[in-house]
Amino acid sequence: SPLRSAMKTWAAALLAASLAPRAAALELSDQRRSAHTAWRRQRQSVEVDTDAFGWSDQEDMDASKEALLAERDDLRAQLATKNKEFLEQHRRADRLSHQVHVMEGRLRSERLKEKAEEDRLAQAEA
Repeated sequence: SPLRSAMKTWAAALLAASLAPRAAALELSDQRRSAHTAWRRQRQSVEVDTDAFGWSDQEDMDASKEALLAERDDLRAQLATKNKEFLEQHRRADRLSHQVHVMEGRLRSERLKEKAEEDRLAQAEA
């Protein structure tokens, strides 16, 4: 349906907008990559016992990756909740709209009956 298609488009745009800045920040240009690779080689040539300090680059990267994954999962959960609320609101609005339409039809019918009764009464009095 058009509503479902619009919802999917909205959800995809919201997810892309929330993840785009992070994705852009994570992308490294070729120059940055080569500079980073050179830096890593230089750093590896200087052997430092990182375990003595209680941390390492891998642990930092793992923690950063875990944090990003947790944030992504949290954003997805928030999006799913918002989508659910959005769909519930629109379903309720559709039900109410249908009820209003039905009641308006009944009111028109009652008015026609009332007018017909008034016309018969007017003819009987005449």
